[in-house]
Amino acid sequence: MSVRSALLAILTIGPAYGLQLANEFRRRTGGAEDVVDAQMYMTLKRMHRDGVIAPLPKDSSGKVPYELTEQGRTEAEEWLAAPVPQDAPGARDELALKVTLAATLQGADLRSLINAQSALARGELARALAEAPDDLLADVVLARRRGSLQAELEWLAAARTRLSQVVPFGFAPPPKRGRKARPATPE
Repeated sequence: MSVRSALLAILTIGPAYGLQLANEFRRRTGGAEDVVDAQMYMTLKRMHRDGVIAPLPKDSSGKVPYELTEQGRTEAEEWLAAPVPQDAPGARDELALKVTLAATLQGADLRSLINAQSALARGELARALAEAPDDLLADVVLARRRGSLQAELEWLAAARTRLSQVVPFGFAPPPKRGRKARPATPE
């Protein structure tokens, strides 16, 4: 989740100061998601620089509330309405990259990597299944986490089977330089 987008969405309610935004972020995700205060304040600074929020005069307690600009409101509304792709274009999936590299590199132990990752995912899934939050919002976030972990375990099992036939290989031969190779002529 983009902290920036979440803060913009929260600001659609009305002006708020930094700590209030951080608390609302936690509250609206049932505490299942968190934001470090320093990260939140850096994000607010960038959002102000980008023209999506504007500071208001300090309130009676000396805190500076922020409000959305029109650009910020538009960005928040668009973010709230847009579906979320599983993997953003250009984003690297570190686990998929590591598994495919381990399958193709001499000396890498694909089996051990998949076993270790599976054990980690099973442990995290067991903890997630043991949690039974009273808060509906936290339960919804946790249900997403459970589903992701179950999907990861299924993917790892499939990857183990599918990649078991891959033989590690070295560098590809360098491309030929100089004249372009002529097409082969039939004999």
